[in-house]
Amino acid sequence: MVSCLESECDLKRMHQDNIVLHDFFDALNPNRLKPEVIVLVDRLYMDETSYRLCQLLMMDPRMQHRDLADRLGLSIQAVHRRFQCLTDEGILAGFTADVSMDYLKAIRVCVWGRSKAQTMDDVLQPLCINDSTLEIFLGSGNFIYVVGLLRNLTDLESFTEHVVKAGQIQDAQVGIEGYGLVSGIKVIRGRTTQGEPTALDYRIINALHRDARKSMTKISDELGISIKTIRKRLAKLINDGLIEFSVDWRTGEAGGIVSMMMIELRDDAIKDEVGLRIIKPGRTYILLGTCSNLPNMVFLLAWAKSIQEMGRLTDEVRKEEGVRSIMPHILTKKYRSYDTWRDKVLAAESSNTSITRPVVP
Repeated sequence: MVSCLESECDLKRMHQDNIVLHDFFDALNPNRLKPEVIVLVDRLYMDETSYRLCQLLMMDPRMQHRDLADRLGLSIQAVHRRFQCLTDEGILAGFTADVSMDYLKAIRVCVWGRSKAQTMDDVLQPLCINDSTLEIFLGSGNFIYVVGLLRNLTDLESFTEHVVKAGQIQDAQVGIEGYGLVSGIKVIRGRTTQGEPTALDYRIINALHRDARKSMTKISDELGISIKTIRKRLAKLINDGLIEFSVDWRTGEAGGIVSMMMIELRDDAIKDEVGLRIIKPGRTYILLGTCSNLPNMVFLLAWAKSIQEMGRLTDEVRKEEGVRSIMPHILTKKYRSYDTWRDKVLAAESSNTSITRPVVP
């Protein structure tokens, strides 16, 4: 019996009996297993430690288990087990590396609204035909959010028209990404980068493209280059702002509720101050973002264990000073495209084939 407890993911099979795992471990051996267990009851609960682990990986998808353990106050073995279970469950669905948006002068936008489509299956494939479509979020009431990665602002009109037509969206709104807040840290686009990636740099980025946590040893074996060279080039790519890492964190796979809250601020509100109040400690938000073209609007992507808890969070945010109104939408699905124009640029540059690249001043 004890040997089968080595994998927390195996324990989810016990959900038919509605066992509360903390109580189970207390009864079995309260001194040995409880501190390092991931609580999974019918995939409905992700504890605060796992939530913090995911937030740390959002900030640095290549953060090593030793560093995660130090930040979380856990053993390395405990972090490894949590990480493995989160990836097995599809909560951490992928870690990617790309040529940075700042280097390419790319712009992230979001088009959202209510779709008139009978089913969302009718719009997903048409939306992804456009090579600027990056992510699609489906929400309650046929609400749809389409995130695009544009080569430049001149693509905005054609992309918006495509999304509105393919997504059958009425009364669409468009937001141009401003800054974001993740773990209380402001993330700003448009930073100045240094130099240009070399042919080797593109090969390194491509090796990490679908697995940003790949070890130096594996990269070395794939590219036939020494670990020392790879480590040096990767450090330079990071320091020069030429590479960008991301994590596909799918909180909905853990059960519970994921909501996109569109928050309208009062005219006299100071956006930065309101944003920090909204993401105060204890609130399980994923990120808070702003739109540069919508000065009185912020959006909050939040997760809660139940609809009741999400309702309480929504009410709390609504009562924050500076908030005029809030429009929450429960998200049901998330789709990620790996065939954008940026992916094509990376594939071409890493294989030395020609492709039309965006002009980088």
